Amino acid sequence: MTRDRLKAKLKVARPEHNKQDKKREEFKETLKENLELLSNYLKEQKNETRKIRYFAQDESRFGINTIIGRLITGCGVKPIGKWQWLFKAFWLYGAGSLLTGESFFYQFSHVNKDCYQKYLEEFSKAYPDRVNILP
Repeated sequence: MTRDRLKAKLKVARPEHNKQDKKREEFKETLKENLELLSNYLKEQKNETRKIRYFAQDESRFGINTIIGRLITGCGVKPIGKWQWLFKAFWLYGAGSLLTGESFFYQFSHVNKDCYQKYLEEFSKAYPDRVNILP
């Protein structure tokens, strides 16, 4: 009744834990100021002449997993299906510049600090002309 009169809809609230990390919110609020401080520091203290480029970075896992479907059988007959319990995956590290649209990707078989270090080294070789910031 009231819902029809107000033309309202039932909506599900986005879940938020009551112990959500406050440091995450502080980071979001102070990111712009911190990047400006870093930019000024590089220009004044280090006599850095290269321009600064901001990138966003993430890694993702992609893989192939056997999908088990349904089988049609007669009543009382259990289905017999052969499947392969094999999962093959790889990790893709990537970074993209929000301003220019440039991107850099590198593929690994797993994730650890050595792979990430190798990714950072290759990333810095790919873009040596500027100071690259990956927050």
